[in-house]
Amino acid sequence: MDFEFTTLALTVGGRTRKELTTALTQYGITADANAQQLLQRMPVYPERPYAVRIGVIPASALGFTGPVALSPLLQAAQHAGLKLVPLAVAVELRLQWRKQPAGRVFVASPALGSGPRGFCLQNAAGMLTLNGFTASAAPQWSAATLFAFALAV
Repeated sequence: MDFEFTTLALTVGGRTRKELTTALTQYGITADANAQQLLQRMPVYPERPYAVRIGVIPASALGFTGPVALSPLLQAAQHAGLKLVPLAVAVELRLQWRKQPAGRVFVASPALGSGPRGFCLQNAAGMLTLNGFTASAAPQWSAATLFAFALAV
C-alpha cells in the first residue's frame, strides 16, 4: 500500500526516564494520570541516540470507513508494513513535535499489559499534552482518527 503520511524524522534515545519527564516539564507539556502511569512503567533505552521516522495517517488510510477497534487497526497497519512505536519514542515524539497541528494523534505502541494502552499527543489551542489512552474490543475510533506508526529509516 502507498500512503500519504505526515512524516517526522526524530533522533531518540540517550535519555533516562528522569530526563524524559524533566524535559516534559521544561517544555510545559502536561501529562494526565494514565500518561504518568505509562511513564513509570515503560521500557527506556538510554543508550546512544538513534534516528527514527514516524508516519501519521488517519485510520481511513488503512481501509476503514467507520468506527474501528484498535486490534484490527493494528493488524491492518502491520499487514501494510507499519511498525509499532516504542513508548519512550512516543514521549520523544511529543517533546520534538511542538508544532503539531491542533487535534489528537494516537501513537500505536506495544501494550504493557493491563492499564493504559499507549500515548495520545494533543494540541488544544496551543497547549501540548501527553495523555494515556485505554482501548477496548469495541470500535471506538472513527476513520478520521490520526495514528502514528514507525516507518523504516
